[in-house]
Amino acid sequence: MPYHYNKKLGFTLAEVLITLGVLGIVAALTMPALITNYQKEQTATHLKKTFSTLKQATAAAKVDYGDVKDWDYTLNEASFMRKYYAPYIK
Repeated sequence: MPYHYNKKLGFTLAEVLITLGVLGIVAALTMPALITNYQKEQTATHLKKTFSTLKQATAAAKVDYGDVKDWDYTLNEASFMRKYYAPYIK
């Protein structure tokens, strides 16, 4: 009985292109969600860092200016920030 080799050895060009097309569609559908999640995480990280910086600046200002309830709230925003926070924020 002679040995015949009729099995496919690889993929056809059409099979490869269809597979790449399906992968492209799946990637196009999932990328916006991944980008949104990344942006949310990045925003949360920045907010945590800002909060920590303000908390540390407030603690340092309390040492020099006393309790927060005794600070001068009649100053405008810029003057208030320059007096109580600017010296302690790097």
